[in-house]
Amino acid sequence: MAEFLAPDVYVEEVQGRSAQVGSPSTSTFAIAGYSPRGPEGRAMINGSFKEFSDRFGGFSAKSLNAYVAASFFQNGGSRLVFVRQLHSDAVLAQAEITGKWTVKATGRGVWANDMKVTISGNPNFYNLETGEFSKFKVDVEAKDTSGALVLVETYDAVDLIDEESPEHITKTVNGISEYIVIEKIAGGIPASMLPQSHTGLAIGTGDGEETHFTATLTQIPLAAGAVKIKAGSLVIATDNGLGGLTGAGVTGTVNYETGALDIVVSIAPVDGALITADVVRAGALKVSAILAGGSDGSMVESSDLTAISLKAEKKGIYALDSLDEQMQLALPDFAGSAEVTLSLLSYAESRKDILVLCEPSKGYSPQQAVTYRRNTLKAVSSYGAFYYPWVNVPDPLNKNRPKLIPPCGHVAGRMAYTDQNENVGKAPAGMIRGQLNFLTGVERVLSKTEMGLLYQAQINPIRSDANVGTAIFGNKTLQVAGDFTEVNVRRLFVFLEKSQYAGLLDILFENIGPVTFGIVKTRLDSFLENLYLSGVIGSGAATKEQAFKVICDDTNNTAATQTQRKIVIDQFVKPNMAAEFIHLRLQRVFDATEV
Repeated sequence: MAEFLAPDVYVEEVQGRSAQVGSPSTSTFAIAGYSPRGPEGRAMINGSFKEFSDRFGGFSAKSLNAYVAASFFQNGGSRLVFVRQLHSDAVLAQAEITGKWTVKATGRGVWANDMKVTISGNPNFYNLETGEFSKFKVDVEAKDTSGALVLVETYDAVDLIDEESPEHITKTVNGISEYIVIEKIAGGIPASMLPQSHTGLAIGTGDGEETHFTATLTQIPLAAGAVKIKAGSLVIATDNGLGGLTGAGVTGTVNYETGALDIVVSIAPVDGALITADVVRAGALKVSAILAGGSDGSMVESSDLTAISLKAEKKGIYALDSLDEQMQLALPDFAGSAEVTLSLLSYAESRKDILVLCEPSKGYSPQQAVTYRRNTLKAVSSYGAFYYPWVNVPDPLNKNRPKLIPPCGHVAGRMAYTDQNENVGKAPAGMIRGQLNFLTGVERVLSKTEMGLLYQAQINPIRSDANVGTAIFGNKTLQVAGDFTEVNVRRLFVFLEKSQYAGLLDILFENIGPVTFGIVKTRLDSFLENLYLSGVIGSGAATKEQAFKVICDDTNNTAATQTQRKIVIDQFVKPNMAAEFIHLRLQRVFDATEV
């Protein structure tokens, strides 16, 4: 703060109030279920298919998840959330480290069998006098695709004693490692790693003439730096930690591995003087444990992923509750299950930020898909969108021959592509934004009549022909009527809600009144104007006034609402309207100037 002592102009920089509404991610795709390996019951973000494969094991004949994940990334996706979950009878691989610690895999299954965990002393924390390590190193080795053990994780400077230390092994490893969890049995340093002190080991006896003494100590291996040579009770030489013995008038060597000791003194010890050594037998440099006993159990069932009882423990789809973000969601291994789809839609409705990607079962005809949609599924929700038919992709497990998979990964990928290359207000459909990659064909090539039949039942057809390639040719949600019957509108409004929520948090506990109303309106007007100018909202609007309106003043903030300690904001937004039909009216004339 400037001191105003004399007439002048005083300039001061002040911290302004944040006036930005951010743009949260809209293109995350979430799937859950079986994978051959990896952490279980955790919503884990993967930025590429390689990252997904390295973590969860890649393609498997037991599941469609990896195929759908690959399809997502091949179609423009960049943020995949996967929740690995096995059936209740799967077993966790584990091992015990000398009665001190139990090491368990982060997820059940055979994948962790033969995983190796090694605890070793960290040489940077070695005490030369005592031969003890105060900090340790933890190495985790797991099998690669060839079956060879490779180092996958290392934790340095780990504390095994002080449970309050942030470097304690349980705090350093648990929740961070993607491979193991450490649990205490008795805790502490494994007994085999503890040094053992030995004193008064005989080397020789002085006779008043002999100056050269040799001995072979059996307490090996000796701890480096911990050897002391005595004449009687007087220490005459110490160990420099490199195998050298030095003292006043004394030189010598010691071999830590063999115990061979050789010293020369400049003055012969008196007759009868005992020459002895105090040593520390080094503890084992490391201890290892091999995990075993893991089992994949039976095939994953829908209840393993969607049962409401999982919500409290945040398992199955409820592991996604750890992520507060807009996303698309599918369970590829249960495509066509009405029970599963309805559970996903119920979850999406409760969160208000998820779009469920739905499909019928493999092999359905267009009429069967319509019947399933109307008579079996019967869902009416703007938080779901239905796509047909399944698509063929190359199967690396079968010489790249075609394999049918549900289209959810392709669809989610094109949504991500649309968001990243244009914006969330655009329809993720059509020849450009809806063009599908990473496929060899579709399960069924649709006629125009079949596409009409599907679209009238809120099923978005995937069209495949010479004119358009293979592309999503629909933009409907499962809502039959109302404000959110289009996919782009539903996704846009979720984006608006989540972005403005974050952008208004700092308004809480400000004074209710014109000043705060003005801050709110200015901020939201600026946010929406940027969206309008970027083409996210307001297609067909000639001016921004036609595209949006924000009201936050005394007309909607009455005495009654203020008594309730509320600030009321009314917002009106015109979303983009996607052209679904082109009506070309062709007419013959004799003179076009007369039209």
